[in-house]
Amino acid sequence: MKINTIQLTFLILFISCISFAQNSELARGYYVKARESMSQDKYQEAINYIVKSRSELGASNPDLDFMELSARLKLNPIDKKIEALGNTFMQEATRDDDRRTKVSLMIIEHRDAITAEDNLREKLLVKANKNEPHDIRKFIEKYPNDDKTIGLKNKLNSIEINLVEKIKKSPSEKMFDDYEKFFPEGKFTKELAILFEKYDEDQEYKDLLGSNNLNERSDDLLDFLNDYPQSDHKEEIEMLLEKALLNNSQLYFEQDKFYNAKKEIQTYKTRYPNGENIDQIKKIESKIKKSEASAERKSNRHGIAYIGLSSDTDQVYGIQFGALRNDRVSTYWNLGGNENLFNLTFSPDETVESIPESVIDDLEVAIIQSSFGVHFKVAYPIWMYVGAGARYTEYSSEDVEDSPVVTTEDPKSILFFPEAGFNLKLGNFGYLTAGSKYLNKDFIFQFGIGFSMGKRG
Repeated sequence: MKINTIQLTFLILFISCISFAQNSELARGYYVKARESMSQDKYQEAINYIVKSRSELGASNPDLDFMELSARLKLNPIDKKIEALGNTFMQEATRDDDRRTKVSLMIIEHRDAITAEDNLREKLLVKANKNEPHDIRKFIEKYPNDDKTIGLKNKLNSIEINLVEKIKKSPSEKMFDDYEKFFPEGKFTKELAILFEKYDEDQEYKDLLGSNNLNERSDDLLDFLNDYPQSDHKEEIEMLLEKALLNNSQLYFEQDKFYNAKKEIQTYKTRYPNGENIDQIKKIESKIKKSEASAERKSNRHGIAYIGLSSDTDQVYGIQFGALRNDRVSTYWNLGGNENLFNLTFSPDETVESIPESVIDDLEVAIIQSSFGVHFKVAYPIWMYVGAGARYTEYSSEDVEDSPVVTTEDPKSILFFPEAGFNLKLGNFGYLTAGSKYLNKDFIFQFGIGFSMGKRG
């Protein structure tokens, strides 16, 4: 029986040794992983591996304590575990361990950090006690678990409630801005948004009623109704707007500002199709249409540059260039001839004193003439023209081949003449002409048609 007990004891010791060896290997593995994490600046991960390594060993050692101390100092210099880890290291490390000096410096750095943090806390607390919401909130956010935080939260809540009560009692835009600034996520935000809208509405209403000329602010009246469709002042503003639209329509019409007038009319008709002033609005609209039609007709009464064709009752035909202008006198030039124009030699074979009337009908007559004059407007669409010209004539026999060309030696070989008549402008198309010239003691009637080549003044 004693032998069996001894054997069992040895077996338990053997198994314990094997288990301890396995735990030691795992602990070393976690230690290696912790070192890798430290080299990669993954300090929290390193701390997690250190805790697992210590758990496998069932105890700590200076290597683990030193590494954890380094990691915690990097993560948070005021970590409360730093000094305890430093003291443990100092107790476990040998006297000749050169890391003892490093640990001492770490503890000093930790204590300096705590001192600096205490000084910062004190400064923030002093500011928070001055009752500025921003400073109070800053302290609360930085020290959520501080023993002063609960009191400061209560103070911040009181400041918020007092500000809200002031706003409700005598609202102003500055107070609303202050609340939004000090309490961007305040619990009264929605309530104050409704209150501010009402305040803004009342201010705009007072501003509108205080205006000297509401007619000039029809757009503002319309904006008010669009911004505050449920306003208590809606009915009153609607009446003011309807009146302003009517007055503006009439005023703009009288000032020939038809675009503005039509804009006001359209707004009125859209908003008040059955309004009490709808008949007056329609009358103004009708007047505008008539005025615009008249203006359009007038705008088409511009002058033209032209090219024209002319015909005289003595069978002389011509081409004419000129312009009909509204704004000033314009000129024209006409060049023409009869059907034998191109038989002219301008160097006759002989010159005779005169040609008897009895033989003229048996001769071929070649004529070229030119005239120059001016147009001036009488009353749209009628222009008058006045000018003067000259005609040159040669004679030859129609029946005898190589008949000599003759002209007269008296002034009648070149005859000068005055001319006058009227032009009727045909819109933008051109014109018709009717007039006469006085030539060789006889009136010759002129007719013509012209075609527009472009606008003129």
